Amino acid sequence: MFSMINKQRISIIILIFMSLMGMSQDPEFSQIYPGLLRLNPAFAGTGSQGRVSGIYRNQWPGLKSAYITTGVYYDQPVEFVHGGVGVQLINDSQGENTFRWSSAALIYSYHLQASRDLYILTGFQASLNQWSRSANNFIFPDMIDNVRGVIIPTNEVIANNNKLYPDFSVGFLANYKDIIAGISIDHLAKPVISLSDSYKSQLSRKWNFFIRNTFRFSGSTTDGFFISPGIFFRSQQKSEILKYGFTVGYDYIHVGVWISHDLDITMNLLTFGLAMKISGLGMAYSYDFAPWRTDLPVPFGGAHEFSLSIYLSGNKKNQNIKAINF
Repeated sequence: MFSMINKQRISIIILIFMSLMGMSQDPEFSQIYPGLLRLNPAFAGTGSQGRVSGIYRNQWPGLKSAYITTGVYYDQPVEFVHGGVGVQLINDSQGENTFRWSSAALIYSYHLQASRDLYILTGFQASLNQWSRSANNFIFPDMIDNVRGVIIPTNEVIANNNKLYPDFSVGFLANYKDIIAGISIDHLAKPVISLSDSYKSQLSRKWNFFIRNTFRFSGSTTDGFFISPGIFFRSQQKSEILKYGFTVGYDYIHVGVWISHDLDITMNLLTFGLAMKISGLGMAYSYDFAPWRTDLPVPFGGAHEFSLSIYLSGNKKNQNIKAINF
């Protein structure tokens, strides 16, 4: 009984500590392509048709609902605005909703054809966000009976607080033939997310950079054999993540291998992914793990991600917007 209580207390303490340390950091997905709007708002409307995507991430499944992140995206090319529009919904839950962050965003992207093969895209995003905390799952020392476990009501007084705030982002893309590069900046206004009026905590600006090329060996832009290497870099406050790897595809089957380096804590992760697209339906699964880190406790290893994308009917008459095959 004592061991079980200690495990519960340690789990709660770890979640609280990491949540407090990570309040200035954003939840992220390992799968880049289903959530292109998350990577850069300029991607809105870059397909030849509308897209609806959903993604689910379960991090550290060995711990009970440690980190659960879900996202829903929709974007559509719109000819009369010379670009595209999009909607993004994200929810991040830590410790069975002990800490929770939710966001709803509207996105507009303007597409400019600078030359025959060069396209410049600019995206703008405005979002409404909520950061909340619930004390229902907290375990305090006065709640624990040495024999029967956690059965005593606490005398601690902690309010269930929440913070509502707006946020803004901007992104830029350059697409030349099969080469795509981009930069985006999140939290332009550095919003205050503190749950207490006596403490001011702001979201630091987040910078995303990436470049990706696709080498095609057979077929068209939508089938045949190809290999697509890429490099991604993200910086927010003291967190710097470098990610590189490649995707190999043949027709509608794609396999990806990516390595992520956390430059601040020297934490390296390997991501393996498998995806397929059949009749306008895309499905993907990826798994993050660190096979070279044998010193990590077993419950802290691994993260599963599942995504589902639906590609809507396209408008073949739409000639003012160039579809980007990402």
